Amino acid sequence: MKHWQEFKDYLDTTPVVDSHEHYCGITKPEENIFTMIMGWYMKDDMANVAGSEEALFSSLMSDKIPFDKKCDIFFKYYQPVKHTGYGDALRRSIKLSWDVDVTKEGLNIINENQNNRNQSFHDSLIKKANIKAGVCDIFYVFDILNEGFTDYSDWARFAISVPEWHDVKSRNAIRELSSRMSNGFVVNSLDDFEQAIEICIKRCIDKKIFVCFKDQSPYLRKIDYKNPTKHQAETVFNKLMYDAKYIGSDDECRPLNDYLYHVIVRLAGKYNIPFQHHTGHLAGLYGDVRNANAALLTPVIDMYPNVTFDLFHGNWPYMGEYLYLGKSYPNVRLNLCWLHTIDPDYSVEMMRRMILTLPTTNVIAFGGDTFWVEHQVGALDQARENVARALTSLINDGKLDTEEAKRIANDWFYENPKRIYNLDLTD
Repeated sequence: MKHWQEFKDYLDTTPVVDSHEHYCGITKPEENIFTMIMGWYMKDDMANVAGSEEALFSSLMSDKIPFDKKCDIFFKYYQPVKHTGYGDALRRSIKLSWDVDVTKEGLNIINENQNNRNQSFHDSLIKKANIKAGVCDIFYVFDILNEGFTDYSDWARFAISVPEWHDVKSRNAIRELSSRMSNGFVVNSLDDFEQAIEICIKRCIDKKIFVCFKDQSPYLRKIDYKNPTKHQAETVFNKLMYDAKYIGSDDECRPLNDYLYHVIVRLAGKYNIPFQHHTGHLAGLYGDVRNANAALLTPVIDMYPNVTFDLFHGNWPYMGEYLYLGKSYPNVRLNLCWLHTIDPDYSVEMMRRMILTLPTTNVIAFGGDTFWVEHQVGALDQARENVARALTSLINDGKLDTEEAKRIANDWFYENPKRIYNLDLTD
């Protein structure tokens, strides 16, 4: 097998577990199609060209500007970045979903056919892509816990989003959060709050659709979690509880933040729930990626060998540190969600080096990290090509035979995430 396209044709037929999405499979017409077109991918690169998100969106989201003029504005900002990984993902998304190209004519066709963008449209794309399940981080854990909430697709499983659980800075935040966690349990002490957290986790487990924790705190802070004593955390907690109007600063509340983070990690171990963690590239402009290097988590990973740490996004751009963690810690899983779109060549090099340095059982190949089904299937197509390129290059180098490469690819796309998230799927 000398050419990657032959291998990709094979991968196009294999089952997939999508490790990371930000929507739960409900698809409806979009009032403004540029919301979907730019998606999670293109808006960042295009905002870079425009100078800011505000400059980009002020025109494209305006009700006062005609569609044809919006198309002209779109292509002004799209043209300089159409060759990026985000641009490539967009073209795949639109072609696979709507069978049009990213042209003014194509955008007009999508705009005129929005009534066809419905649940049947979604279901047909998911079936064709052979996505068997996906882990959704949609941020509203408590809505999903409500009885009668069914606004999600059959493929959707959920992550328990936890950053706000350990980033508390006022009594109001603590009381409101703990009440929703525990159906009205009143918190007055740090022990009470820890109990509320565990009550919520048990509620999630009982729901049988939550399969992991998810922490995206690099958007809020540096992930160099210390190990403060309970007394240090309790001192902060008690100060917040004593004065209803007091709001603590980030620095003042850091011992409490760090302590509660450890509480959640310990509960992940207690209930055998994997812990997804954002590392590397940050969405948007002006993010400080130094806050997100997975190497900062080394003391925590080392401290909790019974917890599976599912580290996201290839830790881009910190490849060496990422490979080291996957090679050196049996409780680390390396998750390439979003990476194939951030930097396709980096992902190909990463996968080649993964096979040559660490167990293939420790890798998850795909998570779209998207908000729309179009981008989900486009990102998957991109990931399948990147995996095909990486494995075919190793076949051609004499490092793998074709059957072994197929086994690895199937593990990365399906068997590994199925096992790691303990998914009950019918093959």
